[in-house]
Amino acid sequence: PRRQPWLAWGGAIAAAIALVGGWAIVNRGASDIIVTAPGEHRTIALADGSRIVMNGGTRIAYDADQPRFARLEKGEALFEIRHDEARPFVVMAGETRLVDAGTVFNVVNDKHVLEVEVAEGAVIYEGERNPIRLNPGDALVRLGPATARARVSKANIAAVGSWREGVLQ
Repeated sequence: PRRQPWLAWGGAIAAAIALVGGWAIVNRGASDIIVTAPGEHRTIALADGSRIVMNGGTRIAYDADQPRFARLEKGEALFEIRHDEARPFVVMAGETRLVDAGTVFNVVNDKHVLEVEVAEGAVIYEGERNPIRLNPGDALVRLGPATARARVSKANIAAVGSWREGVLQ
């Protein structure tokens, strides 16, 4: 009877160690979640010289082990991406895949609204059956889920990402 408490405690400790060890293995290389508070701006410098500038109220998942991929979970970010044709940079905004083609572009992902504006280079929008190429001065707006039709219009190139200087468009 005196040995039973030790067996119970030993079993509990072994289970806890196994759980923590299993969690570490499963989450090895997991994405870092970077969040900005309302009104806060933050810049993420990437290893290849690219940058992601986050507006306030934004949440991005980024994994240093996958340096050519980011997930914009919500909010707004300006992507200044160094082009690498062999390894394009991919942004997932909700269910939508955006692929850079040597680019400076702004993305807003807010519930069921997606907005993309391109200042330099090009972005391939892969939200519909046929991909849409967005060139400098192009803007795309999609209201609704990833299956909704997107509208392409013209954007003021000088105003792309102007929120960084406090300009309201």
